[in-house]
Amino acid sequence: MTAPKPTTATKADLAAAVHEALQVTKRDAALIVDTVFDAMTQSLGAGRDLKIAGFGAFTLRRQPPRKGRNPKTGTPVEIPARTTVLYRPSIAVKEKVQTSSRV
Repeated sequence: MTAPKPTTATKADLAAAVHEALQVTKRDAALIVDTVFDAMTQSLGAGRDLKIAGFGAFTLRRQPPRKGRNPKTGTPVEIPARTTVLYRPSIAVKEKVQTSSRV
């Protein structure tokens, strides 16, 4: 017997949860989810870290330029500097994930 394949939650799933919890229209629920994601994206895009109590922290990590190589040809290439987003879950999220993975 194989383990069931994990499913992926989508933005539509989040909107459906908002619809159920707040008893708003599906259209309004989708607008709420989009607005929250837009605010998060704008904050990170402005170079600010984002902390959501009970959920976690999104921090920006600046990676300097570095030398790499093309795996196909082996020629050296310069990889430019970039900024990535790092997510660190809160203790509550970690506990929920550990509890649900024991099933």
